[in-house]
Amino acid sequence: MTYSTRWVVNDGLVAGDRKVSPEWVVLNVPNANAPPTQLRRVPLSSVTHMQMLGIAYGVSSWLSLSAGTSYLEKRLETLTFSGMAGTVRRGISTEDTEGLGDSRIGANVKLFQAPGQQLHAGLALTLPTGSITERVRPLLPNGTIGDSRAGYSMQLGTGTVDLAPALTWFGHQGAFGWGAAYRGRLALEDANAEGYRVGDMHLLTGWATYRLTPLLWASGRLEASTQDRIHGRDPQIAGAGVGADPANFGGERVEGFLGLDARGPVPGLGVARLGVEVGVPFYERANGVHLARDWSAQISAAIRF
Repeated sequence: MTYSTRWVVNDGLVAGDRKVSPEWVVLNVPNANAPPTQLRRVPLSSVTHMQMLGIAYGVSSWLSLSAGTSYLEKRLETLTFSGMAGTVRRGISTEDTEGLGDSRIGANVKLFQAPGQQLHAGLALTLPTGSITERVRPLLPNGTIGDSRAGYSMQLGTGTVDLAPALTWFGHQGAFGWGAAYRGRLALEDANAEGYRVGDMHLLTGWATYRLTPLLWASGRLEASTQDRIHGRDPQIAGAGVGADPANFGGERVEGFLGLDARGPVPGLGVARLGVEVGVPFYERANGVHLARDWSAQISAAIRF
């Protein structure tokens, strides 16, 4: 059984691979939902808090089955512009969404084992248990508070059944360990119930570990990911906001992580693990324009009976 809690903090704007200001976005990025021709609502920062719970059952020495789900809390700060030129700062509003995220069922197979190393393959289905119809109350250019469907990044799931393949290789010798993994998320449907599908995601990661004490390990990891833009459109996600344009979603990112893991037996229960990991980006290229990654952190706990 595993439990993890993760925070992802985004701050500032990136267009392609360059940092830009809110005013630059208003003056240079057209509103896909025109009129008006200019964007009037630009995100400033966001915080996503994810809690994930999973269980796995070993059917044999080479096959295990797993299931898991998640709970999400998302907060977004948005700057609203007004005026004839659209460059007058009207004010900042905060939007929140919260609820169950998507769930997953899958299997993991040990493909290869040799002294000090193993190769595993996994295949899972991600089930659309997260809402894609969340609503928020944004500050509008005329100074009133609206009531509209939240932007794509503020929804809680994809709305489609997705395939999640994985391939993991790891090894160890003495106090040192290493490994590499691929994970993907590929939509199995052309569109969800609201008329769009989230772009496919691919992730590669590699890591090294060192045993500091019999119970404590230190780790370093690099992660590179790419995600396609959203295909299609939800007609109820509209307005002059950056988050209402499906083109402003996904891109490429390279991040580095440092972590500590404590592992050891718990009398009467089994073997337990407690880990913490913190990451920062080294490179980011956005599809369109959206918030830039600032940092992320995760605490995870697991027990094997």
